[in-house]
Amino acid sequence: MRRKEVSIHIISWLAFSLIVFYWHSNMFDNPNALIQTARLISIGMALFYINLYLLLPRFFESNQFIKYSLSVLFILGAAYLLFLFTNDLSPRPEMRMPPGMREGTPLRNRPSMPDRAMSRLMIFTIINCLPMLFFSTIIWLSDENRKRKQREATLINENLESEMRFLKSQINPHFLFNALNNIYSLSLTRSEKAPQLILKLSEMLRHVVYHNTSPVQLEKEIGYIQNFIDFQNLKIGEPIDVSFHHEEADNNLIIEPMLLIPFVENAFKHSNIENDPKGFIHITISTKHNKVIFDIRNSIPTLEHTKDKTSGIGIENVTKRLAMGYPGRHQFRKEIEHNVFHVNLQIDCK
Repeated sequence: MRRKEVSIHIISWLAFSLIVFYWHSNMFDNPNALIQTARLISIGMALFYINLYLLLPRFFESNQFIKYSLSVLFILGAAYLLFLFTNDLSPRPEMRMPPGMREGTPLRNRPSMPDRAMSRLMIFTIINCLPMLFFSTIIWLSDENRKRKQREATLINENLESEMRFLKSQINPHFLFNALNNIYSLSLTRSEKAPQLILKLSEMLRHVVYHNTSPVQLEKEIGYIQNFIDFQNLKIGEPIDVSFHHEEADNNLIIEPMLLIPFVENAFKHSNIENDPKGFIHITISTKHNKVIFDIRNSIPTLEHTKDKTSGIGIENVTKRLAMGYPGRHQFRKEIEHNVFHVNLQIDCK
């Protein structure tokens, strides 16, 4: 038992002993009341802990109810014999041995107890022992229920962590696939941008590999987004309308990694900014107290344009991660108005 549980058991038995002693002191003098209290408490404690730590875990937990019932009957019989052997300690006439029985006489040589006295002793045993068995069973069932809930909570947390790792693993290969395709295309044309893109990609992958398993400072997420934008600028080459403002953000706030970048990836995929002169992407990250406010707007071409069929995976994963990582602590809003796709995300990081 833990130290706290030991203390509770000791205090409970002391309190119960005082109650029993007070009850006996109304009938006997203090020495005899103390003897009767010690007799009752010691036998009761034996039954309590035998049932709690031996019978219930061994038989009841494994649904061996017949063996458990027989064991209970056995310890009740043992308790009856203990009361019988200590019967001489009782000052009550009806609980003493019959006349002619001298103290110290072996039980087998003593005269038989009157049937009425034996019946009263049996009733006395049942009345004093059944509550011990009942309360020890209640405590064991409560403890088992607590352990079961802990196991279920642990399993739920493990499942959530496994699903979170799975969602993160889906995001990163998706970006890597697109980035390698871009570099491959540039390398075929022997573009001078290819070495710069490889260097930029290595910096981004360093963040993905080393900062993808636990929460990170907002500064690292901002740096990753900036690298991604620089990567796209180098790849496209022509001047494009992309702005990223994060000057009013508290870089020391802690946030789950790779939460914001899927929205930026989505904006570059669907704005067709490479071919649309009027295309734009405007990104703002700010903080207020412990809240991160992420706002992104991108143009939508008049003609529908899709670069790949899996473009929705990142956004879908982010919404799942938000639900698991920030339940009740985030606000997510997206809308399309006048050919502009707008996403506003607020995350309470406290």
